[in-house]
Amino acid sequence: VARELKKVAAEYHEIRSAAKKEFNIFSLADALARRDRKSLWVLLQRAREAGLAPEEVVGTLFWQIKTMRLATLTKSPEEAELKPFVYDKAKRGARHFTPSELAAHSRALITLYHDGHLGLCDMDIALERWVLSV
Repeated sequence: VARELKKVAAEYHEIRSAAKKEFNIFSLADALARRDRKSLWVLLQRAREAGLAPEEVVGTLFWQIKTMRLATLTKSPEEAELKPFVYDKAKRGARHFTPSELAAHSRALITLYHDGHLGLCDMDIALERWVLSV
């Protein structure tokens, strides 16, 4: 395609995007499970630098909260239909929150996501505020 454009274009400039930085999005979930607000905020900044969309971050954080809630309501990985590693990690993380806090965080993330898509808030800023409130 570039060769064809060069033949017919009066001027041609090739712009390459910078390589995306590698970022493990599950490190955010781990920081949330530890209730480590400082690490969570730092990792949020790194996720932004790596080019992750706020929706990706919200989805991962919501998944972690949902998994922790599920782990508190069930007695085994089989009952929760989770892998033992994920279940045990969620169970340990849930100890840092009360059930009502997990429910409130879950509602807040869902509201943040939908309000962002409705244009009622800037999702990126709302996400940062949420992270700082954990």
